Amino acid sequence: MAGQGDPKSRAAAINALAQRHDQTVLPALLNYAGEPDPEVSAAACAALAKLGTDSELEGLIRLVLAGKTPGAVAALQAVATRAHDKSAAAQNSSH
Repeated sequence: MAGQGDPKSRAAAINALAQRHDQTVLPALLNYAGEPDPEVSAAACAALAKLGTDSELEGLIRLVLAGKTPGAVAALQAVATRAHDKSAAAQNSSH
């Protein structure tokens, strides 16, 4: 899918993958987030914002620092908040 087909179709395919809530697609979504086409990149970033885990933090940070993926900031914030909340909940349950 990467680099093939028109951007609308690729973005729709990314959205369909995200709807499945299958975390095995997260590495692919991270790759698509770095795509030069803004529609594809935005779809991947939106999917990562919903599904991303702490495993994607490093890749999202790289995208933010590169400054070429506007949606990466929102995805990073969502994933980091979710990771923090999960960590805080784990700490609270151990006390």
